[in-house]
Amino acid sequence: MIVIGAGRVGSSLKRRSAEHGIEIELLTRTEGWEGLEFAVPGDPIVVATRNDDLLGVLERVPDFLHADLVFIQNGWVRGLIRNNGLGNMTRGLIYFAARERDGEIEPGGINWFCGPHALAMVRWFSRMRLKARAVDWARFSYYELEKLTWICTLGPLCEKYDCTVGEVVEQHSDELKALAAEFQLFGRQAFSVHAEVDYLHGKLVDYSRSIPGYRAGVKEWSWRNGAVLDVAIERGFAMPQLLQLLIDTGHEAELPPALR
Repeated sequence: MIVIGAGRVGSSLKRRSAEHGIEIELLTRTEGWEGLEFAVPGDPIVVATRNDDLLGVLERVPDFLHADLVFIQNGWVRGLIRNNGLGNMTRGLIYFAARERDGEIEPGGINWFCGPHALAMVRWFSRMRLKARAVDWARFSYYELEKLTWICTLGPLCEKYDCTVGEVVEQHSDELKALAAEFQLFGRQAFSVHAEVDYLHGKLVDYSRSIPGYRAGVKEWSWRNGAVLDVAIERGFAMPQLLQLLIDTGHEAELPPALR
């Protein structure tokens, strides 16, 4: 197994793998890349870098290995995948917390995978005692909406109330549910997913309770909240609750010009 990216997620996966007798080749920014020229197609290459580094990864990975890439990033990465002809690659939605490099992984639920290497990823995660399932694209799209909603709502709510995700769901659940209703509309427009608000809200609560001490924040703007607002403008629908929350938390300057 090859993992690209030695940050919190990549290094923590390497540590977890080692603890269960699984050898992982971890590529850093400067080391290990020369081996890809001699890699045999057919084995997963997990990309665990930040979203902003994805194009750089594509440039460094030989074209004949692009079909083996597995993207596990959060946020709106569909555009990048589509624009680079990667429609048949594998994606994953990771439900665990990695708080520091080489740290312990804190499981937070089932990890979902879709694509050619989905079953291989499930086998790897299962050996590491991390729950994982392979699903089809339609089901993955729902889980993608669920995860995007979580990162785009819990982040600004944690900032607004200066608290953890566990405290948000216990003390500000009504506000979270109102945001879930807006993301239900986003799901219909952007993912062709029809989710029930109560169910979506319940999943946000469940995941937050599984990692209650985690303090989320507004991060990777162009891939998360910023991307959501751009899609909403493009598709012609409003998200006033999210917009006001981002203004309240000091992100007005980052808003698309049409919303300032």
